[in-house]
Amino acid sequence: MKAHTDSIAVKNLRACNLFRLYNGNAALDEIKGIEDIDTLVKDNDILRHNMVVFTYGQKALQVLPTLISIIPEAKLNLAIYYLQNDEYSKASELLDDLEPKTPQEFILKAITLITQEELDIEEAKTLFQSVGSSPSETDTIPGRQCMAQFYFLDQQFEEVNVYLGSIQNYMSKF
Repeated sequence: MKAHTDSIAVKNLRACNLFRLYNGNAALDEIKGIEDIDTLVKDNDILRHNMVVFTYGQKALQVLPTLISIIPEAKLNLAIYYLQNDEYSKASELLDDLEPKTPQEFILKAITLITQEELDIEEAKTLFQSVGSSPSETDTIPGRQCMAQFYFLDQQFEEVNVYLGSIQNYMSKF
């Protein structure tokens, strides 16, 4: 791995990790070091997808729809774009047939269920609770947020405060 630290694949992977750990700017700083990045992005579906994510949705409508059949995360990221832009019905329609398998998919599906005109609160509660109570997520920030959302929808507000209080120190920068 050390012999290829400047390869596009390594820099892209490093940028993805920086995005998850810090933010899009950190990821973009890593990608900018790639020679001829503009040419490479045009010719590489994964880089085009990641550039949309790293720039928080810039060019999402131009790039992501063309990648949905190629990169599974493109569908999820397009749904996130729609949610962030108050286009709830489009996000819901996009994820309507989604059978969630990952925590992120469960969370997105639950969010779309509570943004519809015909709220499906019971299904959303089930999805939030599935993530929040799963052994791999129970002690994570998203897991605790999911349990807080579950209790909020269940109108158990003291429990909401317990879960949100347990992650308050981690959320102060948001």
